[in-house]
Amino acid sequence: STSSRLFNETTDWTAGIYNTSRQEKLDRSYTKTSEEVELSQDITSSAVYSQLETSLSNTSRLIYGLRFEQWNTDYTDSNNLNKDITDNLWGGKITYETMLDINHLIYITAARGYKAGGVNHETQLDEENKTFEKEANYSYEAGVKSSLLADTLETRVSAFYIERKNQQIKSSFSYLEDSTPEFVDYLDNIDKGISYGLEIETNWSITPTLDWAASIGWLKTELKDHEYKDVIIDNRDQAHAPEFTLATSINYVFLKHFSAFVETEAKDSFYYSNSHNEKSSAYALINASIAYSIRDWEISLTGKNLTDKDYHTRGFYFENDPRDEYENKHNYTQLGAPRLLSLNTRYNF
Repeated sequence: STSSRLFNETTDWTAGIYNTSRQEKLDRSYTKTSEEVELSQDITSSAVYSQLETSLSNTSRLIYGLRFEQWNTDYTDSNNLNKDITDNLWGGKITYETMLDINHLIYITAARGYKAGGVNHETQLDEENKTFEKEANYSYEAGVKSSLLADTLETRVSAFYIERKNQQIKSSFSYLEDSTPEFVDYLDNIDKGISYGLEIETNWSITPTLDWAASIGWLKTELKDHEYKDVIIDNRDQAHAPEFTLATSINYVFLKHFSAFVETEAKDSFYYSNSHNEKSSAYALINASIAYSIRDWEISLTGKNLTDKDYHTRGFYFENDPRDEYENKHNYTQLGAPRLLSLNTRYNF
């Protein structure tokens, strides 16, 4: 037989080609007016890619790959907006990992990702915002994975830095039409977005019947130079990016067929949107379940948000109060799910 490995049989490889084509159509009618918008866009994408894994020694290896892609969007609508956008895109990664000893692996990786550009069809947008441009994402990560205490405790510690050039962000603005507030959602580009932080994860089998898991994350983000109409954001945290997150859980098996699970998840405050500066409050939720298993059957009673805590997941900031003639903006929030109890039955085939 002939080996397909490369470089003196030290390297495994994968290569391929990719092609996709799709057509999207939308007929949009408004209930309050007779306005109708018809739009269609044809999207095609073709790519070639390859990845290699080279064994440098018995304890270390190098993983590296590249991808080249051409993305084309041909857009037209009934408002005489016609756009033909072609983006040439490339991405790749390189990762080095090595075993320090039998219990510890360290790794370092660098990668470049991308997003294609596209079209915003809202008629209220200025001409320069009818399209948004492609984005490049540069990320770097280093960490250590460990297996300790006779392989009963697994841990991962990592640090990362991400820089998104020409970052695409979801944005919006509001305006009054016949004394009625209206929204325009669109995708925009900002000069640069930065994210960096630390993550720690542990999974510990304390006994054969008792498992404990925990994770904590610290995240710092920043948006730079975004301004459109009445929206001005610069040197501010990105939306939905809490600085601290925490999760911890315990799973206990008892009386052979019963198990109990308790989990706490906590999240720091965060900005609701890149369109305004309203923020959520920090919150913590408690979830739990108890299950009975026998052979291929499992019956469980599960509770989500057991303390029935009110917490907010999204927020909006706009004029919507006729009492002040729609002159002042107000904060409107969307609540997360309340306490939920469910009884579940599962059969494993």
